[in-house]
Amino acid sequence: MDRLNALATFKAVVEHRSFTKAANALGLTPPVVTRRVQELEDLLGVRLLNRSARSITATPLGEEALSRAATLLATYDELESLVSVGVSEARGIVRLAAPDFYARRHLGVALASYVSSHPQVSIDLRLRADGSEALDDDVDLLLCLERDLRPSLIARRVAVVPVSAFASATYLARKGVPQHPSDLVAHDCLTWEGGRSGATWRFSHFATGQHHTIATHGALRSTSAELLMHAAAHGAGVVIAPTLVAEEAVASGTLLHLLPEWGTGLSMHLAYQSRRHQPLSVRRLVDHLARVLDADQDIARSAPRPHLSESAPMEMPTPPGRLKAAALANPLARDAKATP
Repeated sequence: MDRLNALATFKAVVEHRSFTKAANALGLTPPVVTRRVQELEDLLGVRLLNRSARSITATPLGEEALSRAATLLATYDELESLVSVGVSEARGIVRLAAPDFYARRHLGVALASYVSSHPQVSIDLRLRADGSEALDDDVDLLLCLERDLRPSLIARRVAVVPVSAFASATYLARKGVPQHPSDLVAHDCLTWEGGRSGATWRFSHFATGQHHTIATHGALRSTSAELLMHAAAHGAGVVIAPTLVAEEAVASGTLLHLLPEWGTGLSMHLAYQSRRHQPLSVRRLVDHLARVLDADQDIARSAPRPHLSESAPMEMPTPPGRLKAAALANPLARDAKATP
């Protein structure tokens, strides 16, 4: 039995003092109206109506039940009205979790444009170091790397994070400059677990599309790309990490971008629990971020590739979303010798 409909039917019978008139008002048949009221009386264990040939009136307990039913039905009508507005208009709070390294670079402009076009929506952005391991109960959307996705989540790919190799001049002066991914087998490799599982690194050549996979070894492995960057800056070895994380160190000369014609990419996804009954504000944010972040990648792909001559400084920053396209020149070894 639908208890809400039963209460509404009971209320209509009392107001019209007739099962037939109540049935007409509700668009039901008299037998259906009669059955609903009887089922409600059976459920409550009391008689709600006094029935006579001339009229139908509520019993004292029926009057009390009618008063409570009217309040309950009015509250439901308000709720239904509120929800119907939410279905047709994006409003409310959207709670979004995202990896810190990606959000700081890409989400500010993307979210600003969203809230500007959806004034009834506010964004609660929660940043997490390197990646977001799970979709919490208090989060509506999770922006995460593909490796963090659970099978139960619905995911939509919205971006690709470029990844490459980096090392300090001090380390390269000691161990040599790799000219091909296969050269990294002889190097101390610092493995970012968020990049690829285990110690296997995969590279693709940007110009030819050639792929190369190597099994690396090293003394340090971590889920924190930032930690590995600091270790690499102090000569611990070669680190593979997102260019977004490394760009500041590259710009300052603390780290050098190795094998600039080689790299890989990690898929960034928006994940959520279910499409069913998903608020309009969340659905529109997913569509907005997929469109805007993908457009950022198109701009990056069309941007001029920087070229470094032998005399050019190594601190030129990597363009957004793109690996630096420049060979590591031999004078690097000369510069490295001057490094204390």
